[in-house]
Amino acid sequence: MAVPATPGSAGPEAVRFGITVSRRQARRAVVRNAVKRILREAARHAAADLTRQLDATLPARRLDVLLRLKAPLPQAGAAPWGAVKTGVRREADSLMDQLQGQLGGPLFARMAGGAPSRPVPDPARIPDPVPPLRGN
Repeated sequence: MAVPATPGSAGPEAVRFGITVSRRQARRAVVRNAVKRILREAARHAAADLTRQLDATLPARRLDVLLRLKAPLPQAGAAPWGAVKTGVRREADSLMDQLQGQLGGPLFARMAGGAPSRPVPDPARIPDPVPPLRGN
């Protein structure tokens, strides 16, 4: 799923989302497709904010986001399906909020050319990890 960029941003697709749900985590195709729809909807809702924040921190860059279901869903009948869908959506929204927080963090500031989050040591002052060999 690609999100169109705002004027003056990285290109036609500033933020791209990839979504995978394996058979191991959700056995039935109906469940896998429903989880993908939920994740796609969460990504669609967060895409505009992510694109705007990406343009502010890293202009002329693209962002690829992969959403992958890592934990197996409960077996059929173990939990109400509505509760499972609500939990998946809540987790997806939480991940999108974390990603928006990371866009303003030190990693992206360094990529954008900002000041590093910690001082960079001078390579000449770093000691060798192994002492030189002495001849016999």
